[in-house]
Amino acid sequence: RMLQAGRAEPDTVKRRALLDGAAQGIPRAFCGLVLDAVAAPAPGSLEHEIARAVFLRWAWETPDFAAAWAAASPRGPFRREALAEAAGRWAGKNPDGAIKWTLTLSADDRRWVFENAGHFMGHASPSSVDAWQRAAKAGE
Repeated sequence: RMLQAGRAEPDTVKRRALLDGAAQGIPRAFCGLVLDAVAAPAPGSLEHEIARAVFLRWAWETPDFAAAWAAASPRGPFRREALAEAAGRWAGKNPDGAIKWTLTLSADDRRWVFENAGHFMGHASPSSVDAWQRAAKAGE
């Protein structure tokens, strides 16, 4: 249904709002299943927009589960985006947990996450941001 709705809306801004609203209706328990159906979407594709909307909703509510999915998903641009997004959302809520998880990633993924997740910390407390920045410097 999200594909049909997305194809029917040519306006990018309206389509994004439509997909975000549709993603809100997906139970968290099904987010991974939906994402598995579009696990490696091409950047700029409608599938990418759908995956992003679903993943953002999931990462906002349960970033640890979203992070686990991202780490196990197929390599590619969406995976890298998802790793950083989930880690950033998680670090904003629980920097120690996000840091411990990030340290379990491969060296390449760990470097990517430490370099990019800070952009996704949202309205994190200054202490959370500081903890993430210290861990990023130590993890380099």
